[in-house]
Amino acid sequence: MINKKVESILKKIWPYIVFAIVAFILISYQIQKHTTIVVADSYFHFSRFYDAAEQIKNHNFSYFQMNYSFNQTGRIINGFYGPFFAYLMGGLLLLVKNWFNFQIITTFLISFISSVGMYLCSKKINGNTIISTLVGIIYMSQVKLWSDGSTFTSISSMLVPFVLLCGIRMVTNHEKPINWIQLALIMGIVSQIHVLSIVLFIILLLPFFISGLVKAKSKSRMWLDLLFAVLITFLLTANIWFSLCYAKLGENLFNPISTSMTGGTISLRRFTILTIVVYLIQLVYVIIHWKKCFLNSFITSLAVVFGVLSTKIFPWRLIQQHFPILKETFQYPRRISVLFIPLILIALGITANEIVKKDNREISVGVIVLLSLVFLSSYNRTIRLNSFYTVNTFMLNTEENHRQIAAVRSKNPGELFVKKIITEPDYLPKYKNISSRKAIRVYSKNLKDSNSRFKHKVLSKGRLEISWKGKSLKEITLPLVIYKRSQLILNGKQVGNAHKNAVGMPRVKQLVGKNIAILAFKTSSLFKTLVTIAGLSWIIISVLGISLTIKERRNNRSKV
Repeated sequence: MINKKVESILKKIWPYIVFAIVAFILISYQIQKHTTIVVADSYFHFSRFYDAAEQIKNHNFSYFQMNYSFNQTGRIINGFYGPFFAYLMGGLLLLVKNWFNFQIITTFLISFISSVGMYLCSKKINGNTIISTLVGIIYMSQVKLWSDGSTFTSISSMLVPFVLLCGIRMVTNHEKPINWIQLALIMGIVSQIHVLSIVLFIILLLPFFISGLVKAKSKSRMWLDLLFAVLITFLLTANIWFSLCYAKLGENLFNPISTSMTGGTISLRRFTILTIVVYLIQLVYVIIHWKKCFLNSFITSLAVVFGVLSTKIFPWRLIQQHFPILKETFQYPRRISVLFIPLILIALGITANEIVKKDNREISVGVIVLLSLVFLSSYNRTIRLNSFYTVNTFMLNTEENHRQIAAVRSKNPGELFVKKIITEPDYLPKYKNISSRKAIRVYSKNLKDSNSRFKHKVLSKGRLEISWKGKSLKEITLPLVIYKRSQLILNGKQVGNAHKNAVGMPRVKQLVGKNIAILAFKTSSLFKTLVTIAGLSWIIISVLGISLTIKERRNNRSKV
């Protein structure tokens, strides 16, 4: 009896065990070398998470003003960029103590969750556990590892399968195409993590919605469920939309650094030769069997569209000429590949299942072997890339690199940012019409050697104090960033309209002797109300969602 129970449990969970093992092996060399990879966006996001961690640790919360990181300048980052997720990551950092543990755990979890999401998507369509498991591990091996640069492409890749679950329901469940709680929760989670992903995922769901609406038995109910989902999403993300409105209407802010969109497209080198061949076979198969399976043809067509959009085939040079703002906001068309890869893999799973169902043992084994080879080739590539970053992240034998190596292993995560100026211009106030690149030069110049001259102290109620000794009566530029709702007090007196440079750093007249400046950010009562609404909405909708899920499973069991 016990053996049968164990066997039944193992039959259900073995794919998840496989995902965990594969995810662990992916980062095993990094674990062995005990290396924290700090490249690309690592400093930017680690700074965000460190600030949130310090706020939690010191019970001194400041939703907008960054007091512990970003050179303690009072910049606004988390308030505009995934605030709740930043606090979640900050809490995890406090638990695991250092950046190495943090990176290993988060990389493992993101890879594991990505494969689980793809497995659930594939299983929902074809029902074949082995094929769905292979699709899950292929997906894990083809998305960018979080540790290899800490870019949010990895986060988007983790989330997109769960969004696709909502899309697949729209075209397969004609009775109730939209589960409004499910859709609202996943879109709410995405919004609290990465707003740009919301735009991509809405674009992804649009063709699913249109197709589902055509086939829905009750179109009015589908529209009504969509309306409920949108309204609930707005409640779950009330804090996000207020911040965005403030950013666009209340402030003039610098965008990220402008890039060439043609240079930011995906390359064929992103995939192994075998992967490309199999994807082409999938396309040929769908063209030949176009009318055989609507879902396969539909998903493959979407994959082709998003695949083309993420490459140089699409005229991005012409697009950026007519809409130059995209070079600073969207930046990299390769981001669209986070939609292409899961779509083509789901379609590949459908094709594999169709072939296996023909009961030809030799062909079925051939399909499984081919998918396994695709996984192994992609997996090998990802492991080699992670190994390269592991070896080369702090390769130079310099004093700075030795300091960084010690910092990522230290139980004080803040050591990583000592003498490090975060050079991203994102969300700096724009008081002069200059480029983002020039803004960073102005910002960096005024922060150079500021740590040796100014002492920083975080006060209660999210205020930031800097102090210094003045040798003469003269004007100096403070290493602080002032926004329209910022309040600056200098030597006990509130500074009204202080002269500010291009990036909002105030120029004030110091006194001889000790000087103290205190920076605070004043939030409105409306914002505090919206944060409360968002927090309560998460509690209520989560409890409701869990209750309805349990009820639905009980009903399904009773029917069986």
